[in-house]
Amino acid sequence: YYACIFHDAGYSEDCFREGFDSKEEYSAFLAKKILRRFSEEEKLIVLVQSCILATHREGLFKSDEEKIVRAADLAEMAKGYDVFLSNNQKLYVEIKSMTGKEISWLEWKKKTKDIVDFYLSQDIRLTSAHDDKQGESVFHKKVKRNLEKFLNDENNYPKGPYTESLRRKPKYSSGGKSIDFPCETQLSDNPFMDLWANKE
Repeated sequence: YYACIFHDAGYSEDCFREGFDSKEEYSAFLAKKILRRFSEEEKLIVLVQSCILATHREGLFKSDEEKIVRAADLAEMAKGYDVFLSNNQKLYVEIKSMTGKEISWLEWKKKTKDIVDFYLSQDIRLTSAHDDKQGESVFHKKVKRNLEKFLNDENNYPKGPYTESLRRKPKYSSGGKSIDFPCETQLSDNPFMDLWANKE
């Protein structure tokens, strides 16, 4: 529970300037600082920190608690295609705005495939409820279905509110730079963001 609350703590701050290598490390530090203030046991604090660190792209997730928090961080990719597409389109507009670089929709779709394939290469298996009657991962099947539809959809380029109405949102910090999010929905808590925000 604490890990879910704190896993994006301080996201709008510059974690690099604070002396940390990732926003997950900074979030884990903030969690420890605050939980100690409320006299929580050190054993619990260490567990909370390990769960937060498990949400990093290269993070380890061995315990059930670590798997649960990591899976929750990725769960939205397995929602309906309309959610998958909407998040992807909004993120595309945000990345173009924050980097100031033109990214072709074709390049974006290829990068989306690379990122999703990376997460699908992992197996966050908890209980038998993770699988369908055929013993296959329900999460993996749903995400694969969303990705396949996204790649084959020739009319999914963002338009309408994504390109016509940009609203200022909180800042994302990366590499010592604070970057405004201009889109209608804040997507900083997204597995795609860390890769694209640091993309040269």
